[in-house]
Amino acid sequence: MTELLIVLALFAGIAWLIARTVLMLVRIGTPDDVPSRHYDPITNYVLDNYGQHFVEANGELEERLRKL
Repeated sequence: MTELLIVLALFAGIAWLIARTVLMLVRIGTPDDVPSRHYDPITNYVLDNYGQHFVEANGELEERLRKL
């Protein structure tokens, strides 16, 4: 019984390897679905919601406001 399980596991492994190889060869010419730029949701959230607080202030505007 153990031999049968070993043979089935080997067959499944080889079938999986062949299927992955065929799928990889088929997809070689197609463009990637994943964008080239890394998407970081935390950084995007911080920039969208808090980014204006971390932008360096314009020196001229700040100086004019001080003179007022």
